[in-house]
Parts: sequence; C-alpha cells; structure tokens
Amino acid sequence: MITLGARNLTDRELLVTLLGRGGRGESVVVTAERLLGRFRNLNRIAAAPIKELTEIKGIGQAKATQIKAAFEIRKRINK
Repeated sequence: MITLGARNLTDRELLVTLLGRGGRGESVVVTAERLLGRFRNLNRIAAAPIKELTEIKGIGQAKATQIKAAFEIRKRINK
C-alpha cells in the first residue's frame, strides 16, 4: 500500500491489509481468499451480516465487526 497506493491494490490485497492476520496456523491471504470465494466481491462482503462473515474459517466476531466497520466508514464518507 505504501509503495503502490490503495488504488492499485487488488481486492484480496485490500482485505489482507484490513484483516491484518489470518486464523490459527493460516495465512491472512487464505482468509481473504475464502471471503472472496464465498461472497465474490467487496460489495457482497459489505452487505453480508456479521453472522455470515463469521461462518468463514478465520473470521471471528472481532474480524467480522472490523470488516463491517470499515465498510460503514466508506458508506458515511460517501454521504
């Protein structure tokens, strides 16, 4: 992000940056790929309820609320 800027990162790379670390014994990249595999894109991730986000291995309530908060910030900025 520092070198390329946020605009030049893939959805996966942005999720990796947001999540910070993966679940036990797994890379955060794997967790980000699971999110994109299940929801297909950032808009669907943003719309997903916390309960659905926590169904993804590596996403607990803390990470799910972090994801929801990030998308809520975007929503408020866009108003």
